[in-house]
Amino acid sequence: AHQELVKARDVHVKNNPSLGDSAVNNREAARFVSASTPFAGKAFDVRVDGTYATALSSDTLQDELQRKLGLWLSAALPTLRVALERGMPVDFFGDYLYNKAHHRRPHDGVLAAWADAMRAPANAPVVHGDKEKPELTRQYNEGYKVDLAEPHAGPGGCDEVN
Repeated sequence: AHQELVKARDVHVKNNPSLGDSAVNNREAARFVSASTPFAGKAFDVRVDGTYATALSSDTLQDELQRKLGLWLSAALPTLRVALERGMPVDFFGDYLYNKAHHRRPHDGVLAAWADAMRAPANAPVVHGDKEKPELTRQYNEGYKVDLAEPHAGPGGCDEVN
């Protein structure tokens, strides 16, 4: 039922564009998948003990929650409204700026740490995917860009692919 609502929202936005909408195709569906993946909410799982290391600034928390929930980025609204008044293309969700930034670096850093953690107890190799060269991991899942794969580590000896 939720999937149908997400699809209906994406179709409505596509058929009824308005200023400030994100240009990301199927944005709500993509956001839902992204927000549902393992470790997607780790920024919110920090055990707060009052020290600086466990504190999440109010601005960061607000931005993370707004992105995760698919809301407009309220801190950027005044600046974006000025840009809109000047005729510039505007995205109140922050997708344009977020996707144009080098956000692969944090993603790749997390994957490298995850791969290291998987390799520590592994009895089989852990393969780190390469989005620039998907042919290197095509054998694990045709048509899918593999982040990490463990050959023969899944149930019944099948490949475990993430």
